[in-house]
Amino acid sequence: WASPNQEDKVKKAFDKAFGVPVKWTNFATGGEMTEAMMSGDIDISYSQGLTPFVNAVNSKKPITLVDVSILYGMKGTTCVVSNKSGINKGNASQLEGQKVAVALGTMADYVFRETMKVVGANDKKMKVVDMVPEDAAVALVNGDVAMACLFGKKSIAKAEEAGKKMLTVKEAADAGIAGIDITSVTNKFLKENPGMVKTFLEITH
Repeated sequence: WASPNQEDKVKKAFDKAFGVPVKWTNFATGGEMTEAMMSGDIDISYSQGLTPFVNAVNSKKPITLVDVSILYGMKGTTCVVSNKSGINKGNASQLEGQKVAVALGTMADYVFRETMKVVGANDKKMKVVDMVPEDAAVALVNGDVAMACLFGKKSIAKAEEAGKKMLTVKEAADAGIAGIDITSVTNKFLKENPGMVKTFLEITH
């Protein structure tokens, strides 16, 4: 991101507080975090999107929300529409029938649906292609999709080489669209290591 707790990660503050080494693993999406938690590879997910967490809970996955990690405006998650397409918020219904890249089941998916409501376009009439943000940005630049809904500073900057945000950060905020990332833990880890979870949250705060 980088988020402030990553400084403590580099300084090994978590390792010192836990008394054991902490292994950090990077994931492209919150859905991938859930899968890793279910396979036993990950105990704590920091900055998991609220949407992937809700999807996990709805499918009865044994994970628990323990904190809000990041609350952010639509600077970090947004929909970028191709300049070539000639589409903007005023004629957004022209996206219907077109290919749109979205990281499904993530906060980008949530922002996509909410943004389309605001601009009056029917998302169900679009050809939605499931892509992680990095790939979605490249697809937009290459002209393979008319719009990409994505997250992450680098991916958004790449997409903006060939397009503009469908809604400005202020317009999205005024429409009540906000991003929430959370910290989740597996139920097993929470039950067996409540002290470690508490320590993790204290250092993070």
